[in-house]
Amino acid sequence: MARSAEFLRPQPSPAELERILAVAAYLVVRHGEAYTPTFERLEHELEEARRRLGNRDRARPVLAELMQNGGHVGANAIAKLQYALQASIDSGMMANPASCTT
Repeated sequence: MARSAEFLRPQPSPAELERILAVAAYLVVRHGEAYTPTFERLEHELEEARRRLGNRDRARPVLAELMQNGGHVGANAIAKLQYALQASIDSGMMANPASCTT
């Protein structure tokens, strides 16, 4: 049941993660290696947040074209959608569907 609550929790923004990562870096430098796993996890989370943001940026023009065509998907929009899907698969995002939350 804790998993469903975790699923509903909003994801921190890249800016929030950067601030938290700075605190973790301070802890590693000031208090030693015991905090390194937390620092590494936050580095990974920041990379993932930036990647998700990039996915949204790629999706916006596809949606804009759809809206310009009165809701009809043109061939160019389909090609862009296929590219975005393939990029997600290649990056491993689709390998872990739980990571596909927004």
